[in-house]
This record gives sequence, C-alpha cells and structure tokens, in this order.
Amino acid sequence: MLWFVRWRDCNFTVGGPVSISGNGTNEASFTLGSDLSVNTAYYVHVESNAFKDGSNNYFTGFTDQTTWNFTTAPSDAPVVASFSPADDAHWRSCCY
Repeated sequence: MLWFVRWRDCNFTVGGPVSISGNGTNEASFTLGSDLSVNTAYYVHVESNAFKDGSNNYFTGFTDQTTWNFTTAPSDAPVVASFSPADDAHWRSCCY
C-alpha cells in the first residue's frame, strides 16, 4: 500500500484511495481520490510489498518521514496582511 500522510497529525487517510498504474514499466504513477490540503506538509509511506519488479523482487519500501516528503503550495487566493485604516475604523478626512 501507498499512503500520503499529513505531517502534523500523522493522518493516514488523506487523499482518499490511491490509484497506481504502470504495470510492466520502470515507472509508477498514482492518482489520489481527493485533493490534498493547501500549504500542508505531507510524507509518503510505501509498504515493502507495494511494488514488484520484472524479476519478482519486491520494493523494500519506506515508512519514515524523510525519504519522500513535501509541502503543498499555498492557496492562490490573496491574503490581506493588514488594513489601513484598521478594519471597522471610523473614517476621518485627512484635510479638514
């Protein structure tokens, strides 16, 4: 099995079911059943029997947090850092 794990809480259920393709090739591609959260750290957990090569040797796998990790991009929506004048402030003319 292959899981995408959310770093902050070790949640193994992120991304929904993972669909893997690439049988008989040197590459494997996967598709998640749902989107990952934005601006979130993840690592990937791959069990030792998840992949097998053409000689029937199983991939050794990895379950640590450093072999394959990444952080998703922040959202494209802009974020307001501060307001000037402050939000809900009463308006004053600068020239009176």
